[in-house]
Formats: sequence, C-alpha cells, structure tokens
Amino acid sequence: PSGDGVFYVEKLVVHPSLPTPSSAAGQMPIHATATGKVMLAFGTTATLLDALARPLEAITQKTIIDPATLSADLEATIKRGYSIEHDELADGYSSVAAPIRGYADQLIGAVSVTSTTEDLNIDRVVDALCLTATSISLRLGAPDNSRGVHPPHR
Repeated sequence: PSGDGVFYVEKLVVHPSLPTPSSAAGQMPIHATATGKVMLAFGTTATLLDALARPLEAITQKTIIDPATLSADLEATIKRGYSIEHDELADGYSSVAAPIRGYADQLIGAVSVTSTTEDLNIDRVVDALCLTATSISLRLGAPDNSRGVHPPHR
C-alpha cells in the first residue's frame, strides 16, 4: 500500500479490447479494490487504521464509504481468505484478490482477477487464484501454513 492507495506492479490483459479500471504502475484507492482490501485485511494494523481514519471516497454508488461496513467486509475477507469487490471501483467491473506472503509470513502483495461483473464467476476462478497466491508465497519463502492464501474447503 502507498498512502491511501494500492500500487499495481504488473497487469496481464486477456482481452485487450476490454478496458479495465486498473493499470500497471498505477495507484488505485485502497478501500475500493479487491487488491486494496487484501492489503487492509491481511496487512499491518497501521495500514488499516490509517485507511479508516481518512474519509473513504465514493468512486461509484457501490463503493463502501462507511468505516464500520468496510471493517465488516474486511472481517469476511479474512474468514474466506480472499477479497471481493463488485462495482466499487468502476461500474460494471468486479475483482477478486488473494494475498501473497513472504518468508516471515508477512503480507507483501496480492494477485487478483478483474472482469466485467456480468462475466466474473468467482467460484470458477477463486481456487486457481488462491493456488497462484500460495505458489508465489511459497516460492518467496512463506511458511506452508500461511494464513489467508488457501481458500476454505467447500
């Protein structure tokens, strides 16, 4: 996280004709993205408190701007092990993100999938997404039991 935003290092585009709201080397509001919610849910207490202390800007009509509602959303994120946002950053787009952890089990990033809200089937992508996050985490030396990188058993 950077200030009140999340910074994107890389972006892979499957359908170049479909514009998405994020960009590589771009910064997006931390409270309105699935990636940002991973940073808030699994990151440091200082990052969370800093974000909740600032006014939460309404990007769309569905952006969570109430700190209590955002806190509840982050608790749900922790329980399921990944974050979800629907139409909070851009109307018609949704994302799901999973945490990437480092050797000391600290949060160091996230991996996410964004698509149109109509086309994003979270049940279809979440296992692969969490497996990818786990694989990256393990390669970076994270303990095999890292919390938050495995989807719950369904």
